[in-house]
Amino acid sequence: MLTYTTSQPPCYDKLFQVTPGLYLVLTADFIVVDATDKYLLTTLTTREQIVGKCIFDVFPDNPDNPAHPALHSAQALEASLRYVLQHKQPHSMPAIQYDIIDRTSPNHPFVERYWSFTNFPVLDENQQVCYIMHEKYDITALTQLQEGQHSIKEHLSLLQDAVSAVHWEHDLVHDTINWGNGVAAILGYTPEEMGTSLESWTARIHPDDLQKTVTSLLKAIGNKMWSEEYRFRKASGAYAYMLDQGFFVYKHGKAVKLVGSMVDVTANRQVEQALKESDTRFLTLLESLPLMAWTADTRGKVLYFNQSWYNYTGMKPGQTDGWINVVHPEDSPQVLSEWAEAMNTGFYQVEYRVRSYLDGTFRWFLEQGVPLRDETGKILLWMGTYTDIDDQKQPLVKI
Repeated sequence: MLTYTTSQPPCYDKLFQVTPGLYLVLTADFIVVDATDKYLLTTLTTREQIVGKCIFDVFPDNPDNPAHPALHSAQALEASLRYVLQHKQPHSMPAIQYDIIDRTSPNHPFVERYWSFTNFPVLDENQQVCYIMHEKYDITALTQLQEGQHSIKEHLSLLQDAVSAVHWEHDLVHDTINWGNGVAAILGYTPEEMGTSLESWTARIHPDDLQKTVTSLLKAIGNKMWSEEYRFRKASGAYAYMLDQGFFVYKHGKAVKLVGSMVDVTANRQVEQALKESDTRFLTLLESLPLMAWTADTRGKVLYFNQSWYNYTGMKPGQTDGWINVVHPEDSPQVLSEWAEAMNTGFYQVEYRVRSYLDGTFRWFLEQGVPLRDETGKILLWMGTYTDIDDQKQPLVKI
């Protein structure tokens, strides 16, 4: 049995603050009590700026939204909070535009943000709401895939790609599908040919993708959104890769509608395949080198070592973390310092000793790294090699 020798109770506020997720604790008067560190980071705030203040003072409506000047995001949030107070039940908002103030910039401008959130009641011993837990999900990156202006009504229209999106609305209550823009241009069907039954959709999914697609949709019910990629048969008979994503719309806590878009990603898949083939050729080249080699991302994290590295160091094949442990202890500070500096200068060259797995001895190597850049000069990847220079580093013996 575990026993605790300390008499100090857990510091629950600290535990809450480091909880992964975007959480805010409010009083029944909508005063901010505390927030997780991730919430503060995502909303561009500090704990000192928001604790003890009304949430609507911290997050007011954006009065100058050029796309939607009539948005009342704060009003929607307040309605959700009051629902929780009145019914003592959770309330969810699947998608809403709610711009935030960037307090990290001198002029404190508003920045565009999209969220889904759920408010949970916290009841006291008398079953009265004493606190409200506010949980957020930042869906800005997803919704900004839309081209053109966004439209906010009962829900947020999803992924409105003006070129290659088929918009649809699945009525979960009556189990029917209404097809919108893009059906004829992208799939070659009229809405009437597509039909309104769920079977009219599943019948056109590639047989090899059908089970995983239907299973993922069923599992997603009760969540905020659904996403799946599968092959769909066009009117021409050819299959296209479609990225299908949708938001669930809830009423009184029950999912009643799924609204989304199918985006034709066939061209992307072809590009991905070409890149995979290119990557394979690249890695094959590195494996064929008669010396140790590696690749790293733009932040300096090693992504790959070739087999020569594992043969020499004895590290587990595929392991990339912990490589500094095979560097001579006297050399490791310099190596780490030079590597960190290379992230700024774009130049990396250093001599140091690396331990051999076979006999435990250290040999001198010249490590050189070069950045691979795109056409704009932006670094995409680092590639490096080790050259054995131990013989050159040994003192000359006079005869």
